[in-house]
Amino acid sequence: MFVGFLEDESALVLEVDGSGCYTSTLFVKEHTAHENLWQGERSGVKASQQLTAVDNTENINNLETHLIKANVQVSNQEPSLSALTQI
Repeated sequence: MFVGFLEDESALVLEVDGSGCYTSTLFVKEHTAHENLWQGERSGVKASQQLTAVDNTENINNLETHLIKANVQVSNQEPSLSALTQI
């Protein structure tokens, strides 16, 4: 699924249930007013869901907790190039 979301510090997680249905969650960074002034506006959690075709959006700070709850092994190491996918 290409959602066309090009902001850095974001991740798309696709989860498949037992019946083969999937749920998409886009994790994005929220900016403060100060960051928006100096680094430019970002979509944020609410607007990114409206801009894309994903089912859910969450703050990128919740990604590790989400993956742990989904029983995905989390590593602090850089991912290999084969594991990277641009969304």
